[in-house]
Amino acid sequence: MFNYRNLFVVTIISVFTFGHISASFAQTVFFLTQSQKNQAQKSPIPTSLDNLNPNSNLLQFPTKSEEVKILVTQPITLEQALELARRNNRDLQVGILTLERSRAALREAQAALYPNFGLSTDVSRGQSANDQLSAELRSRSGIPTSQEAASTTLSGAAQLSYNIYTSGSRSARIRAAEEQLRFDELDVQRLSAEISLQVATQYYDLQQADEQVRINRAAVENAERSLKDAQALESAGVGTRFDVLRFQVNLANAQQELTNSVSQQQVAARLLAVTLSLPQSTNISAADSVKLAGLWNQTLEDSIVLAFQSRPELQQQLVQRNINEQQRRLALAEVRPQVSLVASYIMSGGTPIVK
Repeated sequence: MFNYRNLFVVTIISVFTFGHISASFAQTVFFLTQSQKNQAQKSPIPTSLDNLNPNSNLLQFPTKSEEVKILVTQPITLEQALELARRNNRDLQVGILTLERSRAALREAQAALYPNFGLSTDVSRGQSANDQLSAELRSRSGIPTSQEAASTTLSGAAQLSYNIYTSGSRSARIRAAEEQLRFDELDVQRLSAEISLQVATQYYDLQQADEQVRINRAAVENAERSLKDAQALESAGVGTRFDVLRFQVNLANAQQELTNSVSQQQVAARLLAVTLSLPQSTNISAADSVKLAGLWNQTLEDSIVLAFQSRPELQQQLVQRNINEQQRRLALAEVRPQVSLVASYIMSGGTPIVK
């Protein structure tokens, strides 16, 4: 048996130090010893995880029972599980896309610092309806007609505009976009830390389930040997029927415990697979051996201080306060005077074209 409680506590406490990790969080999730790293490098685990990518069409759902059957079970290490979570987890992908949207919104707000320039052109060709009707009537009457000219007109306009004074709305909008970008960066850090903890915890749950299956399988083997010994003693006349019945009950209980542990193992594997957004036909198993991940040497008071300093949720509240302040300035600027500079140039001309 391994000390799973200590292992889990180490994982829980280590989340306090996740305040400065970014979307690539796989390297800072937990404290791997050097022996664990060497073992992960020597283990015959495939380094490529391309076969564990989910379906590119997320809206495609299975319609046949064969599509949800487990076809392959691949062992992965904890580092590989964290890499898969960083690459496949949909919640983290949504957070990263939201961060990219905030970057684009900031660039849009900063564009107000520069003047706007617009250019438009128009080409039209026309002939008077009166001239065309007169020409047709003269042609029918045999009266010679002169060639009527159709006119082509080219016009264009250029306009340059710039907001000289905005009562603070421009700076408030830019500042609010900067704070929103910071808020989304912290949100990606928060999601990274939460997913890291979730993946590590589920991986440890899977390791515990594996060890429990091994223990219960050994208990079934011991119960079978004890039953055979009791039956042999009964056949030799030195044992009792009661001993045989008692060992049969022990064997049945051990088999039931083994069945329950195998079920818990399958559930733990599928929960981790769902977190990693793996295909439904692919299952995973734990490749790392059960070892102590590390020790948390900080006191309770130091851990609390680190939690206040590192948790992104607290910083997000401060950033949200700044966003609300800039939105208040933006609302006040709407009722204050604003000055804009507009310069226009219009060009118009026509050239007659003979039919």
